[in-house]
Amino acid sequence: MKRIMFALAALLMVLGAKAQEPFYLQKEGVKLGYTITDKKGKVDGYSESTVVSVKNSGAQTTVTLKTMVKDKKGENLLQQPVEMSILINDGTVVMSPKAMAGKIVEGLNISGENLMLPANLTTGTTLNDYSITMGIAGINTTSRFTGVKVVAEETIEVSGHSIPCVVVESTASVKVLGMNRSSVQKTWYGRGIGVVKLETYDNKGKLDTTQTLTSIEGL
Repeated sequence: MKRIMFALAALLMVLGAKAQEPFYLQKEGVKLGYTITDKKGKVDGYSESTVVSVKNSGAQTTVTLKTMVKDKKGENLLQQPVEMSILINDGTVVMSPKAMAGKIVEGLNISGENLMLPANLTTGTTLNDYSITMGIAGINTTSRFTGVKVVAEETIEVSGHSIPCVVVESTASVKVLGMNRSSVQKTWYGRGIGVVKLETYDNKGKLDTTQTLTSIEGL
């Protein structure tokens, strides 16, 4: 009986630790492959992100990735991968606009507020609003995300992995050259992975684009 009780206690400890795993990758060499589709479900492009560095300092972890974007034929759209870094502070994923964007275009200025993803997210949790502003040659584009809330919890299967996810919904308002455009964004964040799926809807509620995690290597 004592052995059984000890085994159950150990199992509960493992499950509890798994439940609090941050919503981001923390293993070097892991490669995530995404497929991007349009509103008709046709492939519009691909992207591949590879973790090149994981550095720990106390309760903080910095994860650095390199991402390559490809067209629908699988041809690279960039001369070299975009490098970006994500901070995980005591289990909370801190997505900084500057860190996430990396160096995409020479002379591009990026600013805004961070998106914070605590490890204890559950359905109904309200998150902070955040924004991303990109400016080049005096032209600024600001994307503001409001009404950020966890609306569901789902488990998604990818490459033989069962990934527990929270579904975060927000309203995205984009302002460029005095013109405004709004849409709804739904993002599936998976524990130990990050973004598993991303859907955007137009102002009429119709699906516009989808980005789906379709392959995982090295996990």
